[in-house]
Amino acid sequence: MQAWWMYAAVVTAVVFSPGPMTLFAMANAMSHGRRAALVGILGGSTAYLGHLAIVYASLATIAGWSAGTLRAVRVAGGCYF
Repeated sequence: MQAWWMYAAVVTAVVFSPGPMTLFAMANAMSHGRRAALVGILGGSTAYLGHLAIVYASLATIAGWSAGTLRAVRVAGGCYF
């Protein structure tokens, strides 16, 4: 269970680190103003939180199946990067 919390913390930090959403917000702010940038940030953050919730729930379900299945998912994820 401790590994799961560590994974959740790392994924959350990576998702909310500067990246495409930051560039999107800056472009919106420069082109359309502060209000458009804020709406874009709220929309993107909501989408990210939805994705995180789906992944967390899926991993909890997979972890409940068997340790071997969870290990296979971890290896596949490691090979993906």
